[in-house]
Amino acid sequence: MQPTIRDDLLRGAEEIALFIYGDPAKKKAVYHLASPAFKGVNRPPFFRMGATICARRSAIIAWIARQDGGSAALPEAPKMQMRRTRPAVAAANGGAK
Repeated sequence: MQPTIRDDLLRGAEEIALFIYGDPAKKKAVYHLASPAFKGVNRPPFFRMGATICARRSAIIAWIARQDGGSAALPEAPKMQMRRTRPAVAAANGGAK
């Protein structure tokens, strides 16, 4: 079965916020991005159906890909090395353990 527009459609700021940010409570950020004040080439691909902000998942993914130069994969998080703080504490106390 082919995907339909309904499968690709996000309706409302909460659904869009959940898709982009992973948190529906970030809907104010979606309203900010959809505001007429946010102009230019980096304007997100939102549209309105009546008073409801909508977007297509595929259009948001393409918009994000254009923002980051088209890289398909997410960058790998840098590996953090754990440091032991005990020697530093001992040195600060005059070498006492």
